[in-house]
Amino acid sequence: MTFVFSALIGLALTLLVPARLWGQGCCTPGTSPMGGLTGSALSPWRVEIGLDSEGYDLRQAFDGDAPAADPAGRHSQVGRVLVWARVGLPGEVVLVVDLPYEHRMREQPQPLGAPGEMFRLSNTALGDLSTSVIVRLAPRGRPKPWGVDAGAGMKWGTGSVERREYGLTLPVELQTGTGSNDPLAMASGYHVWPSASVTLATLARFPREGRNGYQYGTEAHAVALGDWAPRPWWALGGELRLRAAAADQYVGLPRPNTGGWRLMAGPTTRITWRAAGLALEGGYLWPVHQHLNGLQIGVDRQAILGVRWQPS
Repeated sequence: MTFVFSALIGLALTLLVPARLWGQGCCTPGTSPMGGLTGSALSPWRVEIGLDSEGYDLRQAFDGDAPAADPAGRHSQVGRVLVWARVGLPGEVVLVVDLPYEHRMREQPQPLGAPGEMFRLSNTALGDLSTSVIVRLAPRGRPKPWGVDAGAGMKWGTGSVERREYGLTLPVELQTGTGSNDPLAMASGYHVWPSASVTLATLARFPREGRNGYQYGTEAHAVALGDWAPRPWWALGGELRLRAAAADQYVGLPRPNTGGWRLMAGPTTRITWRAAGLALEGGYLWPVHQHLNGLQIGVDRQAILGVRWQPS
């Protein structure tokens, strides 16, 4: 009986208090700056497919720029595998389709439990499908070692926002969908030298109110990636990632302790099997700076692993 009572109190505090008062400065469902948004131009009807996985660990709380103690003692993890495909179309246009599969977990100390006992909620499910059309702006026609692309798309509200545990709907931070169809805008550019390359990519999402009454703040990503290839099949580099988001709203009212920005940086590597059309990419990033609106738990580290394949 004591265990059941303790679990019910833990569930109430986990679902109601943190979800309403203290936000989570990471990992809004449905967006990622990767997922086939970068890459070389594709001839009509050529296909490139890939997987991108990202893992986030969130433990340290911030109040604005300053580290702070989280009153709920929360620890969160988010893992995402994004399956994507790029299809070349006539007119130097590329269609991009991506679908994430996500695992979201949050735990905090169990009220009335033994020391160190944690109460955990989790959700593993498909996220929101996204489709985008990207156009090669320059150079047009003859291939060159550089390129500038721009495009637009839509993140469709295909993922669930009503997943439940213990008979109650999980908070929005643990849902894998947003419940809304959100316009996307993106742009990228790259330059390739004989043994080095630089890529810049940006993505913006303009959320609408979801079917659960929740509206995420406008969100923007920017990625800068540079690498050097000491061997034709192997490259080492570094990556900068900036994410910024406005405050969220619920039924038209601003939600406190949401929104902010963070800058992540870290090393990357790439291994390429040109004969097979395969490339394996990975990276490990740490926060350079985080500014979160109000009291939120921020990102401690981020791991990235991806593979892309372009059939011959």
